Amino acid sequence: MLSDLASIDLSSNSFESSMPDLLCNLSSLVHLDISENKVSGPIPQSIGLLLRLEYLFLSWNQLSGNIPMSVGQLSKLKSLDLSYNPLVGVLFETHFTKLKNLNYFRLSGNSLLLNFSSGWIPPFQLQAFDASSNCNFFTLICV
Repeated sequence: MLSDLASIDLSSNSFESSMPDLLCNLSSLVHLDISENKVSGPIPQSIGLLLRLEYLFLSWNQLSGNIPMSVGQLSKLKSLDLSYNPLVGVLFETHFTKLKNLNYFRLSGNSLLLNFSSGWIPPFQLQAFDASSNCNFFTLICV
């Protein structure tokens, strides 16, 4: 049954579609890789319902808009790669609220801005972080 799927790898298939909300109904999903396709539109807010998700790879697509706050609900997430999409907007502390297991984080090739309080301490300890070619990333707004 689809609801029992733990891993989906659809990378490098040249799919042209939006990111289906259907994926967010797969409650057993631990690994989702749809990188290197032509997936467009926003990342659905319902991505935050994938509470078992540990690996999320959405790089090299045409995903646009803001990164939804619901990503911050993925408490088991270890690896997050959103690089090389035309993502824009501001990343707030709330994007990272429950990401205590995050150790690999890649955001390169986007147009994102950080908005953190000056005393904010992230709930995670990264082993790898890449924000290269990200035109606004290091413009920090400290409140």
